[in-house]
Amino acid sequence: AGRAPELWDAATGKVRAADKWRVDGGRTAVTLSLAKHESVFVVFPDKTSRRDAETQRPLSTLRDSAPPREIKLSLPWTVSFESDALHRGPKEPIVTDKLIDLATSSDPAIKYYSGKIVYRTKFSIDKCPSRATLDMGNVGVTAKVKVNGKSAGGVCFAPYRLDIAPFVKVGENELEIEVRNLWINRLVGDVDMKDAPTWTSIRHWDAKTKLPASGLLGPVRIVAEDKGVPCSKSMDAGLIAVDAAGRKMPESVERPANRSGRRQVGIF
Repeated sequence: AGRAPELWDAATGKVRAADKWRVDGGRTAVTLSLAKHESVFVVFPDKTSRRDAETQRPLSTLRDSAPPREIKLSLPWTVSFESDALHRGPKEPIVTDKLIDLATSSDPAIKYYSGKIVYRTKFSIDKCPSRATLDMGNVGVTAKVKVNGKSAGGVCFAPYRLDIAPFVKVGENELEIEVRNLWINRLVGDVDMKDAPTWTSIRHWDAKTKLPASGLLGPVRIVAEDKGVPCSKSMDAGLIAVDAAGRKMPESVERPANRSGRRQVGIF
């Protein structure tokens, strides 16, 4: 009890102070709001003041008092595949307003496709957000994101979300999501194919095997939180951490010694 809780995200390496917590009966109670499949480490590194414990004030500065706003995507999506002899995807990009599970497509070149699938679209903003969460909804299976040609990170499990604020600009922005699906889609499609270029030493599927979800299923949303921060002073492109008082930490942070007496140093 008496320590200010921090939330550590193992997927992104980000550290932030807990928004809601209280000291009750000699114990610290932390209220968490997590998305489906989301998890965090709750760490208690520092002593907090009695005043903080009594008032239970929010500690994080990553939230804004203004309500979040959704940024509208400029449909349609342009979807590109690898069309070489091995992947055998569509040679021409597909233009669509609707995201679907590619494994349900009536086109065999899409239904049984396995490889890289690149989704491109655009969006516009009138001011730089302090935080812009790209929520990709459901993805089969992994995704890497670029905003205006710069890598904004990747995700390989739910929730498929990234903060893309460091990469956006006022005006029109280009969004690219590169998805990789599973090989089994291609293997199932090649079951009855003579001289198929794919093979395995063990086969536990047939032409009737249900295909796993493939591609960017969505729904895709961008939710911005504004603080009126100029673009040049928006969050660093690297990982962001805040201390127990909600202040942004410097790039190299040395934490107090833990119970073993060892110093903890983090590079953000």
